Amino acid sequence: MGKGKMVLVSGIITVCLSTIAIVALLLMSEDSPLKKLKETPLENAAAATVAPVEEEVHIEDSNVGIKTMTDKLGTHDILFESGAVAHTATSGPVQLTVTEVRLEQLIPANDQIKKAVEGHDRATLAVLEVTVENNGGQPVLFNIDDAKIFADSNETTVLNPKFSHKFGSHFEPNEKKQGTVMIDFASKPRDIASIQLKIAPVYDQNYDELGEPIVLKVPMY
Repeated sequence: MGKGKMVLVSGIITVCLSTIAIVALLLMSEDSPLKKLKETPLENAAAATVAPVEEEVHIEDSNVGIKTMTDKLGTHDILFESGAVAHTATSGPVQLTVTEVRLEQLIPANDQIKKAVEGHDRATLAVLEVTVENNGGQPVLFNIDDAKIFADSNETTVLNPKFSHKFGSHFEPNEKKQGTVMIDFASKPRDIASIQLKIAPVYDQNYDELGEPIVLKVPMY
């Protein structure tokens, strides 16, 4: 082989070795475009599935009460019991007194009870023991059965007609009536710190007002 051909072959070998070295350096570099080309869409998708996924978790108390009792209405998780109290308001000769308060969550015993508490699986109930007295000397009309109830959770409701004692509106002189009333709320028990009872004033038999409307605040804690 001539000297010129040997020089040519040597030059070609040198160029090839240089090219291989450059390619190797590019592949080793983190920013190498060649390395990025090697990453296939399938590899990218697999890497994406490994990333942690945050889940939104909802936790609710299964038992909100200080004690639990069961009766024909269902299971009562009792949050608050007042014991003997005397929350009192008057309208003319009539005095209204709440003598005991209970705040609870009711799990209805059956579909009929559930329907009576607006279809709630867990119904918030305020249970009040109430005394109404006509201390005057003439018959009067006072309709506690139509009381409006305002909770500090911005909810307005009425006495539950299925579970509340019916007092009737007619009170003879010196007559006293007692009974239990129940009020169901959409709010959760812990969202209700107090309620207000608002009742139309007392009337005589001629439907003349004998007093002011009753507004009675009843604390739930």
